Order: sequence, then structure tokens, then C-alpha cells
Amino acid sequence: MIFPRLERYADGRLAFEDLAPAFLLLLMEVPDLLKTDEQPDEVHRRLFPDPGDDAAMKEEWARFVHPELFSLLASAREIVLHDLANVRPSSPEIGMGTWRMEIPPDHVNGWISALNAARLALGAIQGIESEDDLHAFDDTPEGEEEDDAPVEFDERRFVITKIHLLGELQAMLIMDQCPPPPGFFPNMREEDDDEEEEEETGS
Repeated sequence: MIFPRLERYADGRLAFEDLAPAFLLLLMEVPDLLKTDEQPDEVHRRLFPDPGDDAAMKEEWARFVHPELFSLLASAREIVLHDLANVRPSSPEIGMGTWRMEIPPDHVNGWISALNAARLALGAIQGIESEDDLHAFDDTPEGEEEDDAPVEFDERRFVITKIHLLGELQAMLIMDQCPPPPGFFPNMREEDDDEEEEEETGS
């Protein structure tokens, strides 16, 4: 699958370019995942976690924290709906059959929150409790080639793939807002230097 690109413009706008139809359809699922009044109890518990067994703490949480979280989630959902309504086909120069979605500067944090909440909701629906659960299907069973793996629809695997893809988009936005300092990925620099040296020597 071809991943989209995140482009930043001089006026501060961001845009996901080259959104394949699969990515666009996935993003269009996000608003429904944020409809907390229509989600099962396990999603509510994941998005609005219980602060503990202390009765006073629970009361304070219900009075002050829960309404604030609900308001932030509702606001993020409105942001997602607004930007999805303005999705346009990519220009022919970028690629046929792909899409472009602009994100205004003041919508970025809302998108980060929405993507995170959507991933939590999907995980709750499938009973995914830990990082290990997300990587349960990463390895091909011993003695079985990838090309020989049975082609059967597995809903849990499908949802985990969605969680990973939403995480990739979320990471793009976070990295744009908080780029790593120089030298944060030392191995990447070394690999680039090796490639440049090979080109110079013609090897």
C-alpha cells in the first residue's frame, strides 16, 4: 500500500497528499468511532477511564474531568467532519485515483486527538489490551512462507491493521509539530552517508 505524504505550506496549512482510497475510507470511519453515545460500554471505559475505587475521586472525575474529555472529543469530531467534507481529488500530476485533504493550523491538535481516540475505540471493540496484542500477527508462523499463508478474512487482524495505519497518520502529524532534534536518528544518517559513498565510488 502506498502511504500518503504530509506537506506543510508557507501559511501553516498542512495537507495529506496522495491519500489512497483505502486511507480515505479509513479516515471517514473516524467520526463514527467518536460518537460516544452510540459506542458499547468497553469503548466508553477506554475513552473515559475509571480513576480508581475511591468514591470521592470518582465523583470529582464525573463532575469535572469527564465533561471536559467529552467536550474535547466532540470538538475533535467536528474538526474531522469539517476537513473530510473538503477532501478533493489529487491533481493528475500527483497521481490518479488519490485524494488530498487540507488541515488548517488550528485543526492539527484536534486531528491528533481524534486519531488517538479512534485507535483506542477500535482496540476496545476488539479487546486489545496491550502493545503485544497489536503485534500478535507480525510474524509468519515458523515453517510457513508468507505467500503460502491462507487468505481468510480475520476481523481482528483487519482491525489491528486499521489501528496501525491510523497510528502512522497520527505520527506524521506529531512529528510535524514536534520534529526531532538533529542526530535523533543517528543510524539513518549513517545509512545515508554509506549510500552517498557508494554513488561516488560507483559501486
